Amino acid sequence: MKLAELKEVSEEVFPSCTEDALDALERELKLNLPKSYRAVLLAQNGMLFSQRLCCPVPDEVDETLAILFGVGDPEDCYSVLFAQSAYDFLERVPPNVLPIGETRGQEKLCLSCAGVDTGSVYLWRPGLPWEEEEEDNVRTYLCLTLIAPSVDTFLTSLYLKQQ
Repeated sequence: MKLAELKEVSEEVFPSCTEDALDALERELKLNLPKSYRAVLLAQNGMLFSQRLCCPVPDEVDETLAILFGVGDPEDCYSVLFAQSAYDFLERVPPNVLPIGETRGQEKLCLSCAGVDTGSVYLWRPGLPWEEEEEDNVRTYLCLTLIAPSVDTFLTSLYLKQQ
């Protein structure tokens, strides 16, 4: 779907985002956001989906999206900063990976913000792999499934599921 089409099937979560707010977010995260993701946040600051918007997951059942996080109060569960600090996220994925959304099954959509996979979008399932008894869990890509090589490809792959 195109960004304009996404806006038609979603509610904006936060007031409009500015370049200054994105610069502040990058400083807070200590990450540089890919330009394509910045463009999404500037066009619509977070998206809450009431319709059955799906994203393809290679070799698996497609996932239904609930939300794309926005830039807002870090205590708000719809903000990128809240999502990054919650769910043991920081201890379980590489430091260059940022949560940008959530499925209806509470799996996280993630974006690589550095490295050879910059701009790639992943699906993170919080339960895998994770050994509760181990104290020294390693940040790993093992629990991440690549769903798109770029934000633009990810957005284009989204579709409305017919009832």
